[in-house]
Amino acid sequence: MHRLLQVFAARVRLALRVPLETETEQRNYRYAVIEGALATITVQIVATFTPVFAISLGATNQQVGFIYSFPFLFNIAALLISAGSTRRRERHLPVGQVTAVLHRVLILLLLLAPVLGRFGVWWLLVLYSLASAAMAVSSVFWQAIVSDMFPPGRRGVVFGTRSMYTGIAGLAGVMVSGRLLDMVAYPHNYVFVFGLAALVGFLAAYYYGKLEPPGADELPLGDGAPAADTHLRAFFRTEAGRSFLALTFSVAVFNLGFHMASPLVTIYFVEHLGYSNAMIGLLTATSVLFQVIGGGVWGVLADRWGLGLVLVATTGLMAFQAGAFWLIPSVFFLIVMQALGGFALGGYNVATLNALFLAGDKRCRPRLILWYNVLVGIANFAGPQLGTAALGALSLPAVFMASGGLRLAGMLAMGRRGWADLAAWREVRRLKRVQGPGKGRPLPG
Repeated sequence: MHRLLQVFAARVRLALRVPLETETEQRNYRYAVIEGALATITVQIVATFTPVFAISLGATNQQVGFIYSFPFLFNIAALLISAGSTRRRERHLPVGQVTAVLHRVLILLLLLAPVLGRFGVWWLLVLYSLASAAMAVSSVFWQAIVSDMFPPGRRGVVFGTRSMYTGIAGLAGVMVSGRLLDMVAYPHNYVFVFGLAALVGFLAAYYYGKLEPPGADELPLGDGAPAADTHLRAFFRTEAGRSFLALTFSVAVFNLGFHMASPLVTIYFVEHLGYSNAMIGLLTATSVLFQVIGGGVWGVLADRWGLGLVLVATTGLMAFQAGAFWLIPSVFFLIVMQALGGFALGGYNVATLNALFLAGDKRCRPRLILWYNVLVGIANFAGPQLGTAALGALSLPAVFMASGGLRLAGMLAMGRRGWADLAAWREVRRLKRVQGPGKGRPLPG
């Protein structure tokens, strides 16, 4: 454990100066960090407090479920519409930046909801879903841009350290905005806070446009992928293609259970416990803080154990969190649960992102990323609907337990990949014992 903390501390220090070879890579890293930090502030504020805003407008439990699920439906439609643009690399940056700007414009239009009376909740639902769709398209193109922007051997450091900065920015944004929402009278509080979030987001979109993706002649070679001219249909017949499909299926099953609990948490905090915006901000910030810590710790463990073992461990922890979340209705207990869930979620996000960036040839990877997001998005859409529907027939604890069960099923679906990584890790340890200290070398996840 002491050695692990030393490695994590070294990674924190490395975050201040990531070793990249060219000036373009260093400049892209700086812009990616600034853009990510600013965009995370916007997204975290809007995602955390839009359901609370809806409840303030008089939303029912079913409408709260719609706010969590409909954005994913809109995301799927938007990704399918934009699928053609993923084939042309020169379109990635302009399309991504334009949709990022559109996301912030739609956030500003959300603020008309209080003046629309009984239609305000539906206005909020539709505009928030459209904003989410715009952000989904922007994010997919961002992933396609940066997947080849940095050398394969440095991506773990680049994205791990970037996630530390973005996590800290999101943490600060949620805590400050929760306090501001309680200090200013309704509905002016939401106008003020969401307006500020949109302005920060516009600045993020500016830095999005300053990224410099490599040209076709500068692209690095694929990471153990099929030949460059391999099409998707041929790729799915390879072992790498089957592994990608297995990853997509297991993530979809887990996310179904994960998002099943999303509306339940807000309903539990607001309607059952009566928490203020500041308290909800504190609980959300706890999760975000431990996502930052978890991303660094699990990143170190992924280098040692492999991505599969990290996926199994983190999904197992989040399955436990869902099953235990409702047990004790106290702030201290919920902070512990949020910390546990955030710590595991940080590792889960790092592992899935890196596994996705290893998928396919550099020419088909943008389409793989898009279809991954479409298929997982279907589960993300169904999860909140399943949660609110179950809440109408079952008790809140029972639905939390069902969410934990689906998360556990996702963990088991990842078991084959985890078992292979465990066998490789054991072999490395055996070689170290046979060859002596410093001789064994971890195998890639």
